[in-house]
Amino acid sequence: MSPTEASATATAVALGIGGLAKQWQAFPDRFIPTLVAIVGAILVPALSGWTAQNLVAGLTAGLAATGANQWFRQVQKAE
Repeated sequence: MSPTEASATATAVALGIGGLAKQWQAFPDRFIPTLVAIVGAILVPALSGWTAQNLVAGLTAGLAATGANQWFRQVQKAE
C-alpha cells in the first residue's frame, strides 16, 4: 500500500478510535489526541513500510483525525 493510501486509511481508523475513546467514560478526553497520533504512527508504517518518513506521516494522519473531528464539531455548532 502506498503511503498516501495508508495515511488516508490511518486517518479514518484513528477518527473511529478517537470516537470510541470519547464514548468510554474512563478514558480522559485530554489523551485522545495522543491516542490517535500513536494509532497513526503505528498504522501507516505497518501498512506501507517502517521508515522515518512513514512514521511522521502516521503521526500527521493521526493528528489530522483530531483536526477533522474538531472541524466537524464546529460546523455542527455553527448550524
